[in-house]
Amino acid sequence: MTNANVKTELLRYPVLEFSKGMVFPARGVEELEQCTTPALRSGFFDDLLLIDSGGRSLKIAGARKVRGVGPLFGFSIFLNRRIQVTLTASGPERIAGVEEVRRLVLGALQGEQEWKSTSDIDELVAIVTQAKSISEIAAAVTNAYYRRGASSETSRYTRGS
Repeated sequence: MTNANVKTELLRYPVLEFSKGMVFPARGVEELEQCTTPALRSGFFDDLLLIDSGGRSLKIAGARKVRGVGPLFGFSIFLNRRIQVTLTASGPERIAGVEEVRRLVLGALQGEQEWKSTSDIDELVAIVTQAKSISEIAAAVTNAYYRRGASSETSRYTRGS
């Protein structure tokens, strides 16, 4: 799958996106393939690592804008245009192990993404530490991410900006 467009509809969701020491969950194709123009320009998708709930792991070389999404072709009064992107893989698909995913998630939780300010961070770390599968880890991260208010448009779609 080197330099090929990623068939995101074939992934098992939620998917974990690892970029620049941070982790973001995507609950479906729409979330995975949408961002703002500043997020695309800042290189959010460059060297992104995707790991789906089944352990499929893909290294992403980057993304290309497809179109604006929403009313007014994605433009808003805040000049943050919401766009749909196509992801390009930089290497072959591989299978990630539970320990690898656990290490990546725990590293991101201790990073600069402000997970530490979450009131239930200790509970999330315990769940991730004790999880027996990648799907358990992905579900825990997804639930915690959206519980902490990250479901707002500014949090989800401005990742990497």
